[in-house]
Amino acid sequence: MMEKTTGELTLRFEDIAQDGRLMLEPLPAGLTPLWRVVEARARGWLATGSIPIINRITAQAGDGPFGMEEPLQVEGAFSLAHTVDEAGQVQRLVFDADVAFTGKVGRTTLAPPDDVGRVVPAGSLRVEHVFTRPFAPKEERRVTFLEEDGQRFVPPARRVWKEPRSTLDVPEGARPLGEDFVRDEVPLVLGLTHTDSNQHVNSLFYPRSFEDAALRHLKRLGRSTEVLGRRLDIAFRRPSFAGEVLHVHLRAYEVGRATVCTGVFVGEGEPPASARVYVQLSLE
Repeated sequence: MMEKTTGELTLRFEDIAQDGRLMLEPLPAGLTPLWRVVEARARGWLATGSIPIINRITAQAGDGPFGMEEPLQVEGAFSLAHTVDEAGQVQRLVFDADVAFTGKVGRTTLAPPDDVGRVVPAGSLRVEHVFTRPFAPKEERRVTFLEEDGQRFVPPARRVWKEPRSTLDVPEGARPLGEDFVRDEVPLVLGLTHTDSNQHVNSLFYPRSFEDAALRHLKRLGRSTEVLGRRLDIAFRRPSFAGEVLHVHLRAYEVGRATVCTGVFVGEGEPPASARVYVQLSLE
């Protein structure tokens, strides 16, 4: 079961770095035109309390250079599927979005490049969701079927489930920089400004905070901080809430010309083994 659509993503001034490269942060907004395609169908799911909650985001941003005057073109698709347990029984229902972005080469303030206006790849995004009933009692939160037009169904497609911890796997040959995982010195104090209508901390809080922590870590290692996040893999194990305090534990590697930082978000007093969020970020 798949829905396809196209649309545009308007860029903000802060979405483009000084060298013209696109940031990772604006890419998830490219889901907006895709959500509209399935909005009517989603009403049926929501009526039963089943909500697709993000559990993994993978993204890559293009080099451009780009200017904010031209919107990015969005092409993407949503699909429904299920995963199974060791006994072959339906374990969870998933809702995945794959998006490709293109944009016109340009500049916002500096002189335009020679190939201004040429259409080039601007990035890619995959957002994986798991259906849950977040406001139901704990024993009723698992969703193993959906309802549409009054009929229950299980999406026929089957997908392999990747454990959140797999995000910490680095490419073969990666050279560790410095010691093992270290705790960033800056605690992350959570308030309502970090939350959304799903009643927990918004998923985009974590990539922003992790890139800041990665830059501090690179500074401690004596590495250049004139780098920008280019590829992201982030998996969510459980949510965080306003009023809590989080800490980042991270480690850096050298992979070719890129620096790759892997890490976890944990709550106050929690060990890294009970991480809430796993992240891998490649910076160049």
